[in-house]
Amino acid sequence: MADYAFQNGRLNLIQAKEFTQLRVADVLREAMKTAVDGHLLYKHPDPQTGERQLLIVGEFGAAGREQQTKIEAMLADHEVGLYSPETLDTLIQLIRETAH
Repeated sequence: MADYAFQNGRLNLIQAKEFTQLRVADVLREAMKTAVDGHLLYKHPDPQTGERQLLIVGEFGAAGREQQTKIEAMLADHEVGLYSPETLDTLIQLIRETAH
């Protein structure tokens, strides 16, 4: 599931995801699935790794860009972090400051 991970009291699973579907409905469906998956990870700690959180590095196509604000809010409501290529520096800084 995760492409990368880092620990900072919680195992943060970093996954690259493309919201590049052509239809808005398909983009939102992918975002909803991601939100639910992330919510389940957040609410149900793993016996071996403990608490977890999903962080998405998202790439947006035309339909996705139209819905980006809605997708960001949907993911945040389900405890899923979203970073775009433009905000990747923020994720890098978070890792530098909190990873152990």
